[in-house]
Amino acid sequence: MANGYSVLNDGTVVIIKWQGYSSYEEALVFDKRWRADTSIRPGAVILTDARFGAFDTTPQQAIELWELTIKSNHEKGISKHALLVSDVEFPKAKLFEKEILSKGQNIIVFSNITVACKWLGVDYGTVVKCLDEMELKSDG
Repeated sequence: MANGYSVLNDGTVVIIKWQGYSSYEEALVFDKRWRADTSIRPGAVILTDARFGAFDTTPQQAIELWELTIKSNHEKGISKHALLVSDVEFPKAKLFEKEILSKGQNIIVFSNITVACKWLGVDYGTVVKCLDEMELKSDG
C-alpha cells in the first residue's frame, strides 16, 4: 500500500492518493488518520485519486468503505468530494455514486482529472504537483 494525503490552501483543499493494493484494514486505518487531521476546515473540498489503487475487499467491505467516506465527509463538513478512478472502474464507481447522491452527499466520480479539478474549483497544476510529490515520497 502506498497512499497519502495533503492538506492545501489553509485547510480548504485535501488531496488523497491511493496507489497499489490496500487491504480493508489498511483502508480503515488510513481513513481514520486523515479524518483526525484538525487542519482540515469545514467546507473543504477533497480530490481522491484512486486511479492507480486497488482494494482487496469483499463487496460488503467496499460498501462499508463508501459508507465510512460518507460519514467522514459529514463529520468534517466536506462540501464537495471528487473521486477520480480509472476508465475501467468508472462504470462500477458510477453505480455507487448514485447511491451516495441519494443519501445527500456531494461525491461525484470522475475519470478525468481536469474535469474533477474544475468541478471542485481547484487549480489543476497545484493538484498534479501535489500528486507527483506524494508519488516521489512513496518511491522513497
